[in-house]
Parts: sequence; C-alpha cells; structure tokens
Amino acid sequence: MRLRQGDPLSLYLFLLCVEAFSGLLQQEEQAENIQGVAICRNSPAVSHLLFADDTLIFCQAMRDDVLCIRVILQTLEEVFGLKMNMGKVVIVFNKNTLERVQMELAVILGVPMVPKHNKYPPIVGQSKWAVFDSIKDRIWRKMQRNCHKLVTWL
Repeated sequence: MRLRQGDPLSLYLFLLCVEAFSGLLQQEEQAENIQGVAICRNSPAVSHLLFADDTLIFCQAMRDDVLCIRVILQTLEEVFGLKMNMGKVVIVFNKNTLERVQMELAVILGVPMVPKHNKYPPIVGQSKWAVFDSIKDRIWRKMQRNCHKLVTWL
C-alpha cells in the first residue's frame, strides 16, 4: 500500500513520513555519517530544516555525506512510496567548493546545480542588502499608494 494524495488520512500519513525522514537524517548526523553546517564556531550544526512543503538539507560537500543522503532518500521512497519531484530539487554549493567536486556530487544525487537559490536568500550567503532590496521597494510602493488612507484615519 502506498501513500496517495487525496486520501482523507494522507496529511497525517505524510506528517508521519516527514517525521521518519527527519529522524533518519538526525540518526545519520549523530552517527557522524552526515556533517551538518554550523553558522559559527560554537553553534550547533544543522543538517536539515523542514518547512510546510520544503526541505533544506545541509551537509559538507563530501562524497560520503551525499551518498548517505541519497540512501536516505531511496529508503524513504521504498518504505513509504514517496518519490521526490526531481524537477523541483536543486543543489547549491558554497562558493569555495571546487567545480569538479560540485559536478561529482550533483551527479551522485542526480540533481542540477544552481549558482544561487533565491527562494531562501540568507542561506546562500549573498549580500542581505542586495537580496532584500526588492522586498523593501515593494513595501515602500505599497505604503506610498496607501498613505492617503492612513492620513484619512487620523
């Protein structure tokens, strides 16, 4: 029996699958098969973040880490019947990672490389001013349009 979208219990079953996925990643990190990424020297390492419908996996740009992640993803597919939409999966590297290593790891996972990932800009180490400038401009334009409404309330 496979997990199917539209089943009344699918949301709860999906949450159980995601919890199992998270547990597998934590288990491999504790066994030191995956090395998470730390923001600074004394901070704890992070191996993954789960959002509503997104998962971010962090690891060192090493063959063993990526192979371990691939095995976890294959296990998830075999046990729960959940297959990742590979059209939505990308891999982003630190700017210091050699291009040869980037290509090798992308091939292992079977996913394309992207130079930067704009959906989660602070994570990829870009200038925060450049990344959030467009957001600031949009908010400013909305405030300018609605400024007269604010004045009439006063």
